[in-house]
Amino acid sequence: MTGSVPLPLLLLKNQARERPWLFGTRLLAGAAFGMGAAVLSYQFGMRLQAGTEGLRATAPLLFERGYAFLLHMLLSSLLPLMTISQAVTALACFFKGADTPFLLSLPLKPSALFVSKGLKVFGTATGFFYLMMVPFLWGFGGGGYAVRALVPLTLYIGVTFGAGILFILALAALERAAALHRAFSFFFALFAVLFILAFRGLRPEVLASSPAAFLLALDRPPAGTWLPSWPAARALAGGPAAPLSLLVPAAVLCAGAFLAFRSG
Repeated sequence: MTGSVPLPLLLLKNQARERPWLFGTRLLAGAAFGMGAAVLSYQFGMRLQAGTEGLRATAPLLFERGYAFLLHMLLSSLLPLMTISQAVTALACFFKGADTPFLLSLPLKPSALFVSKGLKVFGTATGFFYLMMVPFLWGFGGGGYAVRALVPLTLYIGVTFGAGILFILALAALERAAALHRAFSFFFALFAVLFILAFRGLRPEVLASSPAAFLLALDRPPAGTWLPSWPAARALAGGPAAPLSLLVPAAVLCAGAFLAFRSG
């Protein structure tokens, strides 16, 4: 906190004051793009709900297993991309941010500095993820379902947040920030391409044309159940909102990221 204004809001206020036209243009472009993405995600969720209504009524257990497997495939494909995204964003915020010298000059506790930077990393790296997932889940299961889904989604993102920061802090102790930024920007683009290829494996055209048949085809033992995407998918499919298999790694990795930041 600085006075009565939280640091993240103070930094946004300073950016808006220094470059109002650039800040306003980015804000409007981001809002327009985000609104379009949210509308498309919501419509897809409604389409999936309508296409699987009969399956949910006649074979709820088969539906739940297929739906959990579908979410697991999606979240496991996103896992490396989200982790690299957190790492790249953390590298930019912690080591290359224009506000870093200003924050280091303030008499801040390490916890306050970590929270300020961490919120910026979390929001920047995961904003689009929430923007796509929450409207989709809202369209599929309604507002109450989407609100409940925020718990497992945030825990899942917490795993990638802690892992990404730990990874980049460990590498930053061995290599210059500029070289790391170039390398990770390349790997982020590479993983984005790999995610697109993995998404093709979900056969979205089949899912859109016959959702019930698609979910029935997924009724088989899933692979990679040790990944955080599986407990998150199970929670989204009707299991406990905060399973220990997701809560514990998220808490441990985030705590480890803070300790590594503090000791560095």
